[in-house]
Amino acid sequence: MGARLWRFWEAMGAYAEGREHLERATAAVPDPTVAAIEAWHGIGMLCVRSRMFEDGLEAFVRCGEVAAALRDRRGEGVALAGTALCLHNFQRADAPAALRSAEDAVAIFREVGDDVMLARALFTLGNLRKTTDDDDGARAAYEETVEVGRAAGNLVMEGFGLNNLGLMAEVESGDLEEALSWYQRSLRRFCESGNRWGISMVGCNLLQTAIRLGDRVLAEQTAATTEALLWSVRHGVVPSQAVWAAALAVRRGWTALARQSATVALAAARAAGDSGTQAGALAVVALADLRDGNREGAARGLGEILDLLDRDDDRDDEVDAGTHVGELLARLGHQRLGGEILAARWHPDHIDEPVFSVPEEPGYVPLSQALGTEGMEALRAPPRPRDQILAEARRLLVAPG
Repeated sequence: MGARLWRFWEAMGAYAEGREHLERATAAVPDPTVAAIEAWHGIGMLCVRSRMFEDGLEAFVRCGEVAAALRDRRGEGVALAGTALCLHNFQRADAPAALRSAEDAVAIFREVGDDVMLARALFTLGNLRKTTDDDDGARAAYEETVEVGRAAGNLVMEGFGLNNLGLMAEVESGDLEEALSWYQRSLRRFCESGNRWGISMVGCNLLQTAIRLGDRVLAEQTAATTEALLWSVRHGVVPSQAVWAAALAVRRGWTALARQSATVALAAARAAGDSGTQAGALAVVALADLRDGNREGAARGLGEILDLLDRDDDRDDEVDAGTHVGELLARLGHQRLGGEILAARWHPDHIDEPVFSVPEEPGYVPLSQALGTEGMEALRAPPRPRDQILAEARRLLVAPG
């Protein structure tokens, strides 16, 4: 029973607590059992949700050892699928090994006839093919994820497959109308399933696409649908997607919508302990203030960001926040400093091509223009130490004017 409760802990966002209970259960029953396979699978998935991929990998190795001892083919497939999932997210992963694990898992689940796990393994396989630039293979895997998920009555995996087909249409083909259709179908599946994480995730994608298309009515409707759930999703990816949507709204000049999305994302990121996304959300609110002519509000926001980064030594958080922080400094008139911070994330030739761009609206100044000659030169120069950059930004805040 404990092995099956991992989804309860996942839904509650209590990943560490759930992992503690399951580890206690596996320690109490050391002999190989089918329940132990499920328990180690649950521990691995809770580690994945906590973004602790090394620990997750160890759990799935244990899962595979138990399955091998029992000669349980389905258990072996579960372990391989989890291994592929961890390797996909693990920065130092061996991509060929991850692909082999996913392909072997798919073959096993076909063999034993477990369509629920087959849909999950196919989705992971699609993600791995995407990261290795096999777009056709990724699309085929996502399409089969949708078909198998639908046949198995697994609305969640059907929703994930539809969402990623939308991402393929948006990012690879640039067809926003097609992407919008996939996202809307995905959102319906997640709403039918009641999966809060899925509703928030695809809702953010749909929100970004509506903003890029300039459909303000759809954007506001989507924000109302998804943001009420966003605070309860303790996973850093979703709040960061909401920050990107808010940044796009600023670019459009829709500052009220930008503040709404960024404020909700800020609360969710605080609950998740995600400093990088918190800094990004604060920066977007400050950019909205600046767009509305409120320089004092923008400066206060910058001060909050610097306080946050001073308390957090995680380089990943600093780089994640850097896009918005650097833009904010440049638009406040500190071009060189803004360029130095942006250098950690962007190549000078692509500074006006953010991950998700929108058409420039009246009143929007391209970032390259805001950076000016000094800021663009800083993008190309050797970086200064982090502490020096933050200390200079701090001095600017207390300087007269």
